[in-house]
Amino acid sequence: MKYALLFLSLLFFTPSAFAAQGTYDGFLACAVTGSVTVYDAAKDEWFYTDQADADIRTLPASTFKIMNSLIALDQNVTTADEVFAWDGTVRDIPAWNQDTTFSDAFKNSTVWVYEKIATRLSPEIYTQYLTESAYGNGDITHGQNGNFWVYGSFGVSPREQIEMLRKLYADTLPFSTQTMQTVKAFMRHEEHDGRISFGKTGWTRQNGNHVGWWVGYIIGEADAPIFFATRLQKPTDEPLGDFLPCRKSITWDVMDKYVKSTRHTSMR
Repeated sequence: MKYALLFLSLLFFTPSAFAAQGTYDGFLACAVTGSVTVYDAAKDEWFYTDQADADIRTLPASTFKIMNSLIALDQNVTTADEVFAWDGTVRDIPAWNQDTTFSDAFKNSTVWVYEKIATRLSPEIYTQYLTESAYGNGDITHGQNGNFWVYGSFGVSPREQIEMLRKLYADTLPFSTQTMQTVKAFMRHEEHDGRISFGKTGWTRQNGNHVGWWVGYIIGEADAPIFFATRLQKPTDEPLGDFLPCRKSITWDVMDKYVKSTRHTSMR
């Protein structure tokens, strides 16, 4: 409930006024730049902390695992329960140093599993699905080990993230309903006070900056979903600090402000 208490004085905050401020204390406290973009399905309303940033493309990092999983499952090159054998290479994240199912690879953001998946899919298949889904700039030719979402020139904007998530929620992306339901189950993240968040984080480095994402949507028992795409940046020559947890803390704070001003309730 700390976020609700923190913003108790902001009950009369308006989204347009907040967006016009241009800066937000959460970004300053975390020593980062970036934005939170929100789409409220109940009100058919967009809200931005930085509207210009919402249309700038960067590498999507591991948020691409949403789209990657959809493509892989729809093409039948894997299943949710397939077990991928660890190759014995010790990596920085302990969860990556073991055999893993595809569903757990999504939850643990196991990069080597998705690089293996990329070898099972042709560039033409990727291009077809990305084009049909209107997701990203289509440049998948400059990755490493087939990984064009963490390295290279592929780019996705926060607005494009949300447009994809809206279609996924409505089962209108160019994938089977079963595939979309499976990936949405992968994305189920947290439950708090009757609200459930679905999403994926991501982190990479690009043009001298750390780039951190959290994208997804939040639903309540009787509420239409609220979609969000948070992207933070920080120079790589500065200490990382709380950069990674700030992806979520800033998102929750901004969302709490938004719902207090529009739905007169709290997210936390």
